[in-house]
Amino acid sequence: FREQLAAARLGDPLDEETQLGPLARPDLRDELHRQVQDSMALGAKCRLGGKIPAGKGAFYPPTLLTEVGPGMPAYHEELFGPVAAVIRANDEEHAIRLANDSSFG
Repeated sequence: FREQLAAARLGDPLDEETQLGPLARPDLRDELHRQVQDSMALGAKCRLGGKIPAGKGAFYPPTLLTEVGPGMPAYHEELFGPVAAVIRANDEEHAIRLANDSSFG
């Protein structure tokens, strides 16, 4: 999974080779980055991405967070961007409880 995320090509959405274009606005990119950084400050591990790339455009790289848990933005908030938050479950029943522990359903 990590390798597939790492291979995603950022770029101009009009370029056929582009797999991931920019977010709609810089403020949305900045909010996503805040969510990632705040989650990391609370113990999430960034395994890929997590940094705003240099250059023009509201780009954010594919980002992989692990060890995400309660109290972190990546756990409780919607992430409107290319961020995968990995939340571990002990078993299927626990996974269902975790999935339902959200105001988003």
